[in-house]
Amino acid sequence: MTAFSNLAIYIRAQQNSTELAEKVRADALSSWTTVGVVSALILTMVKFTDKAEQQFSDDPWLDCNEFICSEIHVALSGIAMVASTFSVVYATNAYTWMCMTTVDRTADFIETFPGALAFPSDGMIVGVLAWVLDSVWLAVLSNGARNIIPVALVSFLCCCYMASVFRNMRRFVWKNPALQGVECQGLLQ
Repeated sequence: MTAFSNLAIYIRAQQNSTELAEKVRADALSSWTTVGVVSALILTMVKFTDKAEQQFSDDPWLDCNEFICSEIHVALSGIAMVASTFSVVYATNAYTWMCMTTVDRTADFIETFPGALAFPSDGMIVGVLAWVLDSVWLAVLSNGARNIIPVALVSFLCCCYMASVFRNMRRFVWKNPALQGVECQGLLQ
């Protein structure tokens, strides 16, 4: 059970459930819009079709003749492309169908599609992280590993921090006391 599906139970347990359902709908639609736009933006910046070639040939730390430089780029940019595309399509789909669902069926929608908020966000975060790592990798190939180390270290630390913040925020929402301990019996009928 996710925080989103617990929210369906919580909506049904409240006396003023229509007002709460309207707020949840508005918040979900806003979230899907933001995630979809950010993922689409990342998708436009992914350089999946670009060839990764070492342009800094005097690099003592990296030799693409002996290392899988191109494959790393294909993997990172491919992950960024797939994750961002998934996020855009899922967020757009969820937005569309939530709009077509009546307010009184909001809890049913949430219960039926418990990952509807988490999946697009997950895809966006994975897309962003893979894009950043691929961008740094391409910079290493263009400018040499020694020249990019400071940027690479800062980028890596930022990626770790972003992933940690995302995980902690998600954990915070999942452990929301308002969504915990709501008895399911009688609320789902």
